Amino acid sequence: MHTSIQLTAKDFAILETMLERRAGQGGPLIPLLRAKLSAACVVFREDLPPGTVALDCRVVFRVNGEPPQTRVLVQNEDSFFEGRTLSIGSVRGLSLLGLREGQRISVRNEKGDSEDIDILEVRDCRMSFLENAEGATVMRLRPRHGPPRGLSEGEDPGPSAA
Repeated sequence: MHTSIQLTAKDFAILETMLERRAGQGGPLIPLLRAKLSAACVVFREDLPPGTVALDCRVVFRVNGEPPQTRVLVQNEDSFFEGRTLSIGSVRGLSLLGLREGQRISVRNEKGDSEDIDILEVRDCRMSFLENAEGATVMRLRPRHGPPRGLSEGEDPGPSAA
């Protein structure tokens, strides 16, 4: 495990919770969680050095010399964004968290196979995933300011609005 792991306070707290919930279960995530938590330098999100992998970052990486992959690191996998995200609930996702561009980590995946993962590039860490997702359209379901649609300023929507 690399000693130069930097985690945001939020990411560190999430890893602590993951470890507590998996206590006694075993599996490949437990030693990786313990190693990340024991080696981590915890910083505020705004103090995270550029090129450091954190939740909601878009990461370009290569596994065992194969073609590069680009994924957004997320806490929980969402099937809606399948193929675009990578959960820290997986060995591969967790192994990337806290590392920097140019670093390599060797891990055993869920099947027990060895993987060498090279971090090639880290992008878009300071904005939300949906604001940066390629091809995504964000729609507002409610207006931000002013009365609900169909009502004028000062008009009472009545008890059915509650």
